[in-house]
Amino acid sequence: MKSENYVAFFTISGFFVGLIFSLLKTQTILDFTVYTISITLFFYLFIHILLISFFAVKSIDGDITNRQDYENQINIQIDQLKVKEHRMQELIINIKNLK
Repeated sequence: MKSENYVAFFTISGFFVGLIFSLLKTQTILDFTVYTISITLFFYLFIHILLISFFAVKSIDGDITNRQDYENQINIQIDQLKVKEHRMQELIINIKNLK
């Protein structure tokens, strides 16, 4: 599951917890708004702190991908594009000759 899903879930959960708490405990509309936003913000920040502690950060110097495989794949795709381009040029020339 993606980390964005956790953030969204906890933020919405925090909003509803704040909404219920505000409905039960506040008297004015200002208190209602402040408590709802504060509790939602707390849940939002809390889930980010949890996600930071659970996901490992790779070093910038580390090689994440195999560069040689990546370059080989790119070269294969470039060759395929050249073949397709050549075919398209032949078709265009044939169409022009027919007119």
